[in-house]
Amino acid sequence: MILRFSRFSMIVSGAVVSAYLAGLPILAAPAGATVNFTPPLATAKTIQVTEVMWEAQNGPTPGPLQKSGTMIFRIERPDKFRVEMKQSKPGQPVSYYVSDGKTMVGFDGKQVRSQPTARAEWPFPMMGLLNNAPGPVSAVPAVRGGKQVLLAVRPSPSGREEFWFNPKTHLLTQYMMFLTWQGKTSEVMRTEYTGWVLNKPLSPAVFRAPSASTKHR
Repeated sequence: MILRFSRFSMIVSGAVVSAYLAGLPILAAPAGATVNFTPPLATAKTIQVTEVMWEAQNGPTPGPLQKSGTMIFRIERPDKFRVEMKQSKPGQPVSYYVSDGKTMVGFDGKQVRSQPTARAEWPFPMMGLLNNAPGPVSAVPAVRGGKQVLLAVRPSPSGREEFWFNPKTHLLTQYMMFLTWQGKTSEVMRTEYTGWVLNKPLSPAVFRAPSASTKHR
């Protein structure tokens, strides 16, 4: 099995938030300890969050986690968003996707591409936040790094996923993916979420889509 995560992790990390909106089953939750809640994203008109991602090295078996990049999301329902992607390697250009509600523009550091905003073609599954109705999440109290958290675990055929929430705000703080290979379970992906801001008005300039002829330096 060859593990390749670089591009995959950029997409999966965005999908994580959408995933927990649908509700997550708990693995071996103690009786009476489950905390049920609905994430506040359900009614948020604007969403801002920063994701920092780590992933396992490519190879026949998972290697140590290495920082792969940072993504900054700014979203305004129903269909405006700006996603900036910063690679961890020095000298790499900042890429982005931005939609003003009518036109979606992508810039990969070299050229600009534009197309009509179409939900089926949005570049990141996290854009599902704009339409999905968040469902309840079930989690259990836990301690991580000396801090109280809420933990939801979703098993998968090849391992498990862990979702860590702030017990006061019910916002996601960390996502971890574990894979089991040849009897050994290893963490292969981690995403940390910081800087959550909900319902703060965003300037129209944030979502202004430049034309394809715009020059970037």
